[in-house]
Amino acid sequence: RTMEVEDDILAEFEDIERRMAGMEKTIEENAEVIEKKEKALEEKDQVIEEKDKAIEEKDQALDEKDQVIEEKEKSLEEKEKALKEKDRLIAELRTR
Repeated sequence: RTMEVEDDILAEFEDIERRMAGMEKTIEENAEVIEKKEKALEEKDQVIEEKDKAIEEKDQALDEKDQVIEEKEKSLEEKEKALKEKDRLIAELRTR
C-alpha cells in the first residue's frame, strides 16, 4: 500500500513538473510575443514621428508659399496703381 501511495505521489509530482514546464514554455513564448509587439510599436512610433516631421515641413513650405503669394499680390496692386497713374497721365496729355 505504501508503494501505491509513493507511486501516486511520484505520478503527481511528474504531472506537476510537466505542467510547470508547459507554463514556462508558455511564459517564454508570451515574452517573445511581447518583445515583438514592443518592437513593432517602437517602429510605428518612429514612423509617426517621421510623418509628423514631414507634415511640419509641408506646413512651413505652405506658409512660405502663402507669404510669396501675398508679396506678389502686393506687387501686382502696386503695378496696377502705377498703370492707372500712367493711364491718367496719358489721358491728361491727350486732352491738352
